[in-house]
Amino acid sequence: MDAPKPTGKISAVTVTGSLMPWKEGQPVFMMVQGSPHTYLPLFSTEEELRQVMGDLGVTDYSMKMVENLEEFLASVPPEIPVIFNPHRVGDKTRWTELQR
Repeated sequence: MDAPKPTGKISAVTVTGSLMPWKEGQPVFMMVQGSPHTYLPLFSTEEELRQVMGDLGVTDYSMKMVENLEEFLASVPPEIPVIFNPHRVGDKTRWTELQR
């Protein structure tokens, strides 16, 4: 499988109020086939989060809401890409990556 490629599209997203999967005192990170990165996924709805976690086989987790964008981004190491609403389209995973 090919590594993820940027599309060059720029989209405005509202991250405050979004949800992240949480387990054992930390976020649940995800890997994408073909990419060397570990990603921190955020979701706009609980349903989207539950769908992706189910697809990944992650069952024992809670959810944490992003309440302050600046504090949230400052808490994430710069080498960890933050992705918004990852979802499957055929055999590919699509998302919007936050630029910081």
